[in-house]
Amino acid sequence: MKDLHEFRKLMKAQWQLEKSNRSLVLMGRSLEEILAQAAIELSLPIHKLDYEIQTTGRKGFLFGTMGQRNWRVLVYPARKHIVTNLSTLQHAAGADMLDDEADINIDKDGVFGFRLTKEGKVMLKVLEPQGNGKKVAVADVLQRANQARSIPSLKESLVTKIVEEGNGIWVEVAEYNYNTSVDYNLSVSISEDDMKATVTLTTPGLGGSTVSYDELKQALQRAGVYHGIKEDVLNDLEMNPIYKTAVIVAQGTPAVAGEDTRLQCIIDSDISEQNMHVDAKGSIDFKRMTMIQSVASGEVIAKVLPPRDGVPGTTVRGSMIAAENGKNLSVNLGNNVALTDDGTEVVATSNGQVIFKNDVISVESIYTVDGDLKSHIDFLGTVVINGNIEDGYEVKAKDNITVTGSVGRSQLTAGGDIIVGNGINGNKYGDGTQGEAMSFVKAGKSLWASFIQNSYVEVHEMVIVSDGILNSEITALKKILCKGKRAAIVGGRIRAVEEINAVVFGSNSGTSTRLEVGVNPKLKDMLKNRQKSLDRRQTALFDLQRIVDNWSEAARSRPLSPEKKKKYDEMIAEVGLLREQIKEDKEKIIELTEELGNKHIDAKIGASMRIHSGVEILIGDSEYLVSREFNKGQTFYLDEDMIKIKDYEEITDDITIKSDNDKRKRYTKNSVKLV
Repeated sequence: MKDLHEFRKLMKAQWQLEKSNRSLVLMGRSLEEILAQAAIELSLPIHKLDYEIQTTGRKGFLFGTMGQRNWRVLVYPARKHIVTNLSTLQHAAGADMLDDEADINIDKDGVFGFRLTKEGKVMLKVLEPQGNGKKVAVADVLQRANQARSIPSLKESLVTKIVEEGNGIWVEVAEYNYNTSVDYNLSVSISEDDMKATVTLTTPGLGGSTVSYDELKQALQRAGVYHGIKEDVLNDLEMNPIYKTAVIVAQGTPAVAGEDTRLQCIIDSDISEQNMHVDAKGSIDFKRMTMIQSVASGEVIAKVLPPRDGVPGTTVRGSMIAAENGKNLSVNLGNNVALTDDGTEVVATSNGQVIFKNDVISVESIYTVDGDLKSHIDFLGTVVINGNIEDGYEVKAKDNITVTGSVGRSQLTAGGDIIVGNGINGNKYGDGTQGEAMSFVKAGKSLWASFIQNSYVEVHEMVIVSDGILNSEITALKKILCKGKRAAIVGGRIRAVEEINAVVFGSNSGTSTRLEVGVNPKLKDMLKNRQKSLDRRQTALFDLQRIVDNWSEAARSRPLSPEKKKKYDEMIAEVGLLREQIKEDKEKIIELTEELGNKHIDAKIGASMRIHSGVEILIGDSEYLVSREFNKGQTFYLDEDMIKIKDYEEITDDITIKSDNDKRKRYTKNSVKLV
């Protein structure tokens, strides 16, 4: 077995031999021009060429008429692309050679072949297998030799040695009686379009020679074939000729047409693994898979790619094939998009969904789902769902949300209005502040629905319901209006700043129903939470201060250890922080209390038909418990900090919905209709 040094010497020698056989000395005006010509003549891409500069060129002066000198360059195939077989060398040399030589990852059986020369010699070449391929068997080599009439008996020991080395070099193994009169015939054919060349061999007679690589190359050159020559096919034909069959030995390079001005959307619209949400058990949450590409106004959504020139082709004869260049075309822009000043990018002029279809790009401010919702949505525009939202979904919209069907235990958040054609049944309500995945509906403006049941609702303007509200927690910073034949409010906590109005309050069973108006309910919540924070911190300060005082007393008689001193300093710092936080809580409580003191003096609560006993009414700081049933319409209002009752006052607000194009829509059960 050869050592590493010997293998490297063998590789270098083989490379030098191949380099001398397949090198070119070319002259030209630039290095790029020379390499392009060499790539054609050697049938290799430029990145597979090595070169040595023999003379450096220069452009000259006076428009290149004086002092110009051409480049002179020696060009040859790169080393790693001319070594026929590296597996044996890599195996012997180890991992340190992998950086310099090609890494062979394929599995390929070893091969062998015979060549009969015109000098009367029998040559044998053996190639090692690649990867996990099978080695050449000596018995197979001897069997083929015995079957060939022109090859005499071979020495098994010599064949065994060549097979073991498997170095891919032709080795003489015998002599034969050469008969020139029965040699093979070789013909080269070129297709009409000059894009393909084939070689056809006739079978030699007894004593005739077989074709060699050099003879194939010479025949191609005589036929005028210089480009696209398949070196591997020539090598294969040399080792194992194919007779009476046209074999493709060269292929032209077709021209590649250029590309016109085009848009490249930079918003990824594919559902891919990176968009999949996997839970703790490793399961994919398909509700989180959505193809909405939501963009903000001013965001770059596409690039304008300039026209690209075509790439000329080359025939097998080396002639250039002209390529059509791309055209400079105007960009097709859709709605809500614009070009930048330099014309190189497309930006959104509105929030919404990117649509890229038929080479036209646009941004649609409304995202529509036809049918029931099947995935979560987070969209910088308006969402329209022509179906239902079942349990467990999240819908977020910067503008409005419209649902033609019903809403189950899900989470809806809109910066504008929320319109639900049927009703909202949360089954379990809450705002999620306790860390649970609660269901809620939150609107930056108003909410329209047929009914609301077991739900948490929070809006900045009005809640408008046609059938009623059951066992829900509703907060509105303006009004809660239930207008319809069965518009009852039963159970739960209903809070508004200006007005609560319905047909019926409470029920015969005395379901706890609490109605609150007159103050901002969000401020009341903030005051309540701040008071809890103050109580918690004052308790913590009391307990911590007592520990600090005890440690201080103990330190008077015996100094604290370093560990206790460090802990003591930390407690002192914590005491200071708690005092600052308590001070901040007290200041905020005073501020909130003052704001809550500004009561809405016109706040009222009214029922047009009936008010059951047990209903709690709160206006500002004043409370009223309904102890007897009212069987006619009544309105509760505040007069000098006392709740008083008067005849029912009708709803005077316009509860129609205005769309973006200012068409008026009136809310009815199950749909939103134009009027």
